[in-house]
Amino acid sequence: LLNLTWNEGNKMLLSERQDLVESIISTLSILPNRVEGDADAESYNTIIRTARRFAIGTLRNLANTPPRQKVLLCSYRERIILDVLCDATEDDRDMVLRDKAFAVVFNLISNDTANDIITHPRLLDVLVDAASATTSDTGTESSSSMSLRSLQSLELLLSGGIPESSHQRLHQALDQVSVARRLTEIRVDSPPD
Repeated sequence: LLNLTWNEGNKMLLSERQDLVESIISTLSILPNRVEGDADAESYNTIIRTARRFAIGTLRNLANTPPRQKVLLCSYRERIILDVLCDATEDDRDMVLRDKAFAVVFNLISNDTANDIITHPRLLDVLVDAASATTSDTGTESSSSMSLRSLQSLELLLSGGIPESSHQRLHQALDQVSVARRLTEIRVDSPPD
């Protein structure tokens, strides 16, 4: 499926397939075992990790479509995809999955989806946390930079069609990130004792 979603025409058709979207959600919802050392558990975890990475990659490609398809994906089953993305970004066991989840969020942003993303109960906080983190905090630069790019893209889309409460919520989020990044710069620039 991942390879099929590279084609622009396929993306549009596949993003409207509820059975495909359900399969992606279902695959991303399967969590690896926390058991380590057991060969069977390790094998299972490798298979699950690979399947989840392919599913998130497929979703990333599907999200890079025209606004109509982005709206379909964001609004599907009471915004379950946004919930699943939040879960994936909070998965500390797989940084590749986490980075790709932030890329999906970035690809979903449009004039028609901005308010859904801003008002989601967890998503804006997840973006703020990742954008505020340093590379040493997260182990990767990608999550932090992609989250910041997502927040900046949302800011560019603020217009008359988005409620004032969403404007305020986003500006508060951007202020939090700005303060956190400044504090990080101060810590990095400060000489050791």
